[in-house]
Amino acid sequence: MKRNKENTLDNWEKLRQGAGTDGKHPLGSIWDGSASYGEDFQPDVEAGLKRLKGRIQADAQPARVVSLSSRFGWLMRAAAVAVLAVVAVSIYSYISEKPQAGTWTTVATAADEVREVILPDGSVVSLNEQTRLSYNTDINSADTRSIQLEGEAFFDVKRRPEQPFVILTQRAEVKVLGTSFNVRALAGSQRTEVEVTSGKVAVRGLETQEETVILEANDAVVVDSDYQVYTEDDSPLNSNAWRTGELRFRASDLASALYIIERTYDVDLQWEDAAIQDCTITGNWSTESFADVLLLLEGITGMKISNLGGNAYQLSGSCQ
Repeated sequence: MKRNKENTLDNWEKLRQGAGTDGKHPLGSIWDGSASYGEDFQPDVEAGLKRLKGRIQADAQPARVVSLSSRFGWLMRAAAVAVLAVVAVSIYSYISEKPQAGTWTTVATAADEVREVILPDGSVVSLNEQTRLSYNTDINSADTRSIQLEGEAFFDVKRRPEQPFVILTQRAEVKVLGTSFNVRALAGSQRTEVEVTSGKVAVRGLETQEETVILEANDAVVVDSDYQVYTEDDSPLNSNAWRTGELRFRASDLASALYIIERTYDVDLQWEDAAIQDCTITGNWSTESFADVLLLLEGITGMKISNLGGNAYQLSGSCQ
């Protein structure tokens, strides 16, 4: 290999220094010959076009979809995650700095908890235990002050005739301009009860074409499981007892009265319907202990009441 390399170098040196047989330098002869190269060349245009078309047809084959390498795909996914993270942070920052209109705030009470809530419009709501109240965050500026209720609450609504105050329960719509009233729509119950302390309230059953019922002070209505609205005479619902501790009955049927006493004192009263059929109860009491209530019931009805353990009681006998 080394010898061949030396021979090549010697030949190249002779060519560079020597002259050809015609007395000219060899490189000069090469240059003169190149000047006449291609004088007799006649291009075959049709053959050239044919070859070009063949190449075009070959290039026109359907494209192949080639997957990116796993490493490059990983980089693309990482970049996408980074972009999404930036977008998420930006959205969170925007929401945190500027609350969105039309969102809702919820306040809930636990068992044995009573809470008072002052709404942004100045209205005051007292929540009974195990009650869930939701209100729109734009309640102070919206055309309608919207409320959703599950449980029991007493409302003292700030009067704004141009801005109705509307409460929705599972079965009823309660609409007011400015008043105080109690709404009871207990979870699992098939009725909504409304009792007015002052002012006026309009109540209608949802999913029906019934006309709206207008209530004034001391009026009460019940919206039943069929969304029908019917009034209660002389306000026998005692809906304010959970706040005031006051109970009053005016010839109320005993079954309804026992139901109210159960709810007020959180007890379980058991009786046979036949024993209290056609029984009524009349009386008022306030802030009595449940032991005193039992004595009052025995004295008024003539029935015997026995403790079954815990907060359960059995009524036996029959009304006088």
